[in-house]
Amino acid sequence: MTHGQKYPRVGGTCAVEGGGGRRLPSPAMSNGFSAQPAEIAKLAGASTKAADAIGDLWSRTRADLLVPVAAFGDTAQSDPAHQGHEATAEAAEAAIAVLAATYERDGDRLYGAAFSYQQGDQHTATLYRKVGAADAPA
Repeated sequence: MTHGQKYPRVGGTCAVEGGGGRRLPSPAMSNGFSAQPAEIAKLAGASTKAADAIGDLWSRTRADLLVPVAAFGDTAQSDPAHQGHEATAEAAEAAIAVLAATYERDGDRLYGAAFSYQQGDQHTATLYRKVGAADAPA
Protein backbone atom coordinates (compact mmCIF):
# COMPACT_ATOMS: atom_id res chain seq x y z
CA MET A 1 0.00 0.00 0.00
CA THR A 2 1.12 3.53 -0.58
CA HIS A 3 0.41 6.67 1.39
CA GLY A 4 -3.14 7.86 0.92
CA GLN A 5 -4.64 4.50 0.00
CA LYS A 6 -7.54 3.40 2.12
CA TYR A 7 -7.06 0.52 4.49
CA PRO A 8 -9.80 -1.85 3.31
CA ARG A 9 -10.95 -3.05 6.72
CA VAL A 10 -11.00 0.15 8.74
CA GLY A 11 -11.17 2.84 6.09
CA GLY A 12 -8.22 4.82 7.44
CA THR A 13 -5.21 5.98 5.51
CA CYS A 14 -1.82 4.34 5.72
CA ALA A 15 -0.13 6.48 8.32
CA VAL A 16 2.76 4.39 9.61
CA GLU A 17 6.22 4.37 8.06
CA GLY A 18 7.70 0.92 7.52
CA GLY A 19 11.28 -0.11 6.88
CA GLY A 20 12.83 1.01 3.63
CA GLY A 21 10.45 3.94 3.24
CA ARG A 22 7.40 1.71 2.75
CA ARG A 23 4.04 2.81 4.09
CA LEU A 24 2.18 0.26 6.19
CA PRO A 25 -1.48 0.19 7.19
CA SER A 26 -2.37 0.91 10.77
CA PRO A 27 -5.94 -0.13 11.56
CA ALA A 28 -5.76 1.25 15.10
CA MET A 29 -4.54 4.65 13.95
CA SER A 30 -6.18 6.62 11.19
CA ASN A 31 -6.12 10.35 10.63
CA GLY A 32 -4.87 10.98 14.16
CA PHE A 33 -7.30 8.53 15.78
CA SER A 34 -5.73 5.99 18.09
CA ALA A 35 -7.58 3.07 19.66
CA GLN A 36 -6.41 1.19 22.73
CA PRO A 37 -7.92 -2.32 22.65
CA ALA A 38 -7.38 -2.86 26.38
CA GLU A 39 -9.26 0.35 27.23
CA ILE A 40 -12.09 -0.57 24.87
CA ALA A 41 -12.29 -3.98 26.54
CA LYS A 42 -12.48 -2.28 29.97
CA LEU A 43 -15.38 -0.16 28.74
CA ALA A 44 -17.03 -3.30 27.34
CA GLY A 45 -16.71 -4.98 30.72
CA ALA A 46 -18.19 -1.95 32.49
CA SER A 47 -21.10 -1.90 30.06
CA THR A 48 -21.79 -5.61 30.55
CA LYS A 49 -21.50 -5.21 34.32
CA ALA A 50 -23.98 -2.31 34.22
CA ALA A 51 -26.46 -4.44 32.26
CA ASP A 52 -26.23 -7.17 34.89
CA ALA A 53 -26.56 -4.67 37.75
CA ILE A 54 -29.64 -3.04 36.22
CA GLY A 55 -31.35 -6.40 35.71
CA ASP A 56 -30.41 -7.67 39.17
CA LEU A 57 -31.56 -4.51 40.91
CA TRP A 58 -34.90 -4.56 39.09
CA SER A 59 -35.41 -8.23 39.95
CA ARG A 60 -34.76 -7.54 43.63
CA THR A 61 -36.89 -4.40 43.93
CA ARG A 62 -39.81 -4.96 41.55
CA ALA A 63 -41.92 -6.63 44.22
CA ASP A 64 -41.60 -3.47 46.36
CA LEU A 65 -43.48 -1.56 43.68
CA LEU A 66 -46.48 -3.88 43.69
CA VAL A 67 -49.35 -2.44 45.67
CA PRO A 68 -52.34 -4.60 46.55
CA VAL A 69 -55.68 -3.52 45.14
CA ALA A 70 -57.06 -3.04 48.65
CA ALA A 71 -54.57 -0.22 49.22
CA PHE A 72 -56.41 1.88 46.65
CA GLY A 73 -59.56 1.92 48.76
CA ASP A 74 -63.16 1.14 47.94
CA THR A 75 -64.29 3.94 45.66
CA ALA A 76 -65.23 4.25 42.02
CA GLN A 77 -61.66 5.36 41.26
CA SER A 78 -59.92 2.56 43.15
CA ASP A 79 -59.84 0.05 40.31
CA PRO A 80 -58.70 2.53 37.62
CA ALA A 81 -56.00 3.83 39.98
CA HIS A 82 -54.78 0.29 40.64
CA GLN A 83 -54.78 -0.50 36.91
CA GLY A 84 -52.83 2.70 36.20
CA HIS A 85 -50.28 1.77 38.83
CA GLU A 86 -49.86 -1.73 37.36
CA ALA A 87 -49.54 -0.30 33.84
CA THR A 88 -46.84 2.07 35.07
CA ALA A 89 -44.91 -0.78 36.71
CA GLU A 90 -45.16 -2.83 33.49
CA ALA A 91 -43.94 0.13 31.42
CA ALA A 92 -41.04 0.62 33.82
CA GLU A 93 -40.14 -3.06 33.52
CA ALA A 94 -40.16 -2.82 29.72
CA ALA A 95 -37.99 0.32 29.79
CA ILE A 96 -35.52 -1.25 32.21
CA ALA A 97 -35.32 -4.38 30.06
CA VAL A 98 -34.53 -2.24 27.01
CA LEU A 99 -31.89 -0.31 28.94
CA ALA A 100 -30.22 -3.48 30.21
CA ALA A 101 -30.32 -5.04 26.73
CA THR A 102 -28.77 -1.90 25.26
CA TYR A 103 -25.90 -1.97 27.75
CA GLU A 104 -25.38 -5.67 27.07
CA ARG A 105 -25.42 -5.19 23.28
CA ASP A 106 -23.04 -2.25 23.55
CA GLY A 107 -20.69 -4.34 25.70
CA ASP A 108 -20.72 -7.10 23.09
CA ARG A 109 -20.01 -4.61 20.32
CA LEU A 110 -17.21 -3.00 22.28
CA TYR A 111 -15.61 -6.41 22.90
CA GLY A 112 -15.83 -7.02 19.15
CA ALA A 113 -14.22 -3.66 18.40
CA ALA A 114 -11.44 -4.30 20.90
CA PHE A 115 -10.77 -7.68 19.33
CA SER A 116 -10.73 -6.17 15.82
CA TYR A 117 -8.30 -3.45 16.84
CA GLN A 118 -6.10 -6.00 18.60
CA GLN A 119 -6.11 -8.19 15.47
CA GLY A 120 -5.25 -5.13 13.38
CA ASP A 121 -2.38 -4.22 15.70
CA GLN A 122 -1.07 -7.79 15.49
CA HIS A 123 -1.35 -7.68 11.69
CA THR A 124 0.58 -4.39 11.59
CA ALA A 125 3.25 -5.80 13.90
CA THR A 126 3.60 -8.81 11.58
CA LEU A 127 4.01 -6.47 8.60
CA TYR A 128 6.69 -4.52 10.46
CA ARG A 129 8.57 -7.71 11.22
CA LYS A 130 8.35 -8.81 7.57
CA VAL A 131 9.44 -5.42 6.24
CA GLY A 132 12.26 -5.23 8.77
CA ALA A 133 13.49 -8.73 7.87
CA ALA A 134 13.33 -8.01 4.13
CA ASP A 135 15.24 -4.72 4.44
CA ALA A 136 17.90 -5.98 6.84
CA PRO A 137 21.45 -5.91 5.45
CA ALA A 138 22.79 -9.34 4.50
